[in-house]
Amino acid sequence: FEVTIASVFKDVPSNSTIQFDFLLPPDVFKKIRGLSDELFYSNFLPVFLKTNSEIRGDLLTQKLNESPVLTERAKADKISYTAYPLTEWRLKSKFENGKNAGGRIEYVKLFLVIAVLLISMAIINFVNLSTARASTRSKEIGIRKTTGAFRSGIIVQFISESFLVVVFAFILAIGVTHLTLPLFSSLIGESLNVSLFSGWVPLMLFAFLFLVSLAAGLYPAIIMSGYEPAKVLKGELSTRNLGAQRMRKVLLVAQLSASIGIIIFSGILFQQLSFITHKNLGIDRENILRIEPTYKLLKQYDAFKNELLKHPQIKSVTASNANPLNLSGRTTGVKWQGMPENSSATFQILGCNY
Repeated sequence: FEVTIASVFKDVPSNSTIQFDFLLPPDVFKKIRGLSDELFYSNFLPVFLKTNSEIRGDLLTQKLNESPVLTERAKADKISYTAYPLTEWRLKSKFENGKNAGGRIEYVKLFLVIAVLLISMAIINFVNLSTARASTRSKEIGIRKTTGAFRSGIIVQFISESFLVVVFAFILAIGVTHLTLPLFSSLIGESLNVSLFSGWVPLMLFAFLFLVSLAAGLYPAIIMSGYEPAKVLKGELSTRNLGAQRMRKVLLVAQLSASIGIIIFSGILFQQLSFITHKNLGIDRENILRIEPTYKLLKQYDAFKNELLKHPQIKSVTASNANPLNLSGRTTGVKWQGMPENSSATFQILGCNY
């Protein structure tokens, strides 16, 4: 079909829920598909609205369910409309009984919990190692205090050292992330990217690094800066008498608890992935090859099918109007004997040849 190109747009971002190659006006689409107005408008279509001014979703929903927007026929079929912000759609696109029931945000929260547990373990490790090595730096602290160093200056020194360690670890983590991101993206089937210098990200990262440094370095700094110079230089400092001993035990218990939590999370994720991998979908996925058809291929489908069947390794060939693993077509026009009145059910549909 010949059409006039009215405009050209940038590539749709890979993390957008709305993916398409081209856009057609409804009139052109109906003409190409040979659809009448009645047949075209009998389909359920997602509608995107851009309001002239900011309005709450619940207020817009209320207006959409009033006449003349909501027709009497729609009311009879118990149809209602819900205005949902586009910014919420990617992470909160799961609906049950017309109400939002989460979505990908659940996975984001889960991974955030795991990330917090991992960072907590790292901080606890740093605190335990710092306080355990306190005796090796006791003479340094004693000499500094003897020469006039203030306790506040020693605290700043230890927190600064902690900050340098955290920054170095952060730089190393960024490098490893960039190297392994393509592999991880292919593993989960999502195109991921790390953008560190856009919007509020740099400021948030700096605040995060500062808080982690403070959490890791503050307690060891307070403990070690409190040493008495005379006892340190005389060698009378005993790590067994430090109040840090009890604290280290508490932190060790917390670290072990976090480790157990991560193991439990990992076990649940493994079970879920195993379930997805081995779920019986009613087809033998190992022996089915799906080809995304072109318009030319569809016009010559019979010849293409006959040519394929000549191959000894091909048992059968068919065609469908959708990917069997990702059905998008739905219909409510299904009735059966004994079906309660004033009720409807939505069925996913797949049109296919024998």
